[in-house]
Amino acid sequence: MSPVLMVVLGLGLAGLVVFVLVISYTYVIPGPTEAIVRLGYGGARVSTDKGLFAFPVLHSVSRVDLKPHCLQIRMPHGGTLPTKDGAEVTVRGEMHVEVGRRDYNGPWDDGKAYDEDVILALRVLGTGDGVHARLRSRMEYLIGDALRVSVFDRTLGEADANREDLADDIKCLLASELAKVGMRPVSAVISEVTPWSDPELAPVEPVEREG
Repeated sequence: MSPVLMVVLGLGLAGLVVFVLVISYTYVIPGPTEAIVRLGYGGARVSTDKGLFAFPVLHSVSRVDLKPHCLQIRMPHGGTLPTKDGAEVTVRGEMHVEVGRRDYNGPWDDGKAYDEDVILALRVLGTGDGVHARLRSRMEYLIGDALRVSVFDRTLGEADANREDLADDIKCLLASELAKVGMRPVSAVISEVTPWSDPELAPVEPVEREG
């Protein structure tokens, strides 16, 4: 093999190695349940299926978890709720929310709007393990407000017998607030509507004396 050919082959091999290294360090691929957000030169870009090139200094990359979050439906600090007929109840349930805004019972927005929701969720809630705690803290009292409005519009019997309608009302009331963080309600279930009574007003059983 001639020296010239060896040099050409060596340069080609070196170029291939450099190319592979550049791809491995700058091409970012999203996981199956996440979106990647690239900020910096060229504007914001979001991808949920294909990879994106991100170069040091020019870009920053964040990952947004697209798996649903489970929020507890209940009053903060275990409070009770008044019904239309004057009863006091405790309500328990769960609501699942996910990134991606849409009109309630309406069609999905176009892809650009969805990208905007991913970016909004990232900017408001951040990324990493603390996202769920920040979302729960933001929504806790809003869920309480939605519960108060929905339960006060029903009697105790109506709230207990029509839990699915109660859950749908809560979803409707919270949809606009979730949209402010780039999210939407997926499902809601009310598992418990329990009458509450003041233990201090409960009847006291008489104590029998011996002898």
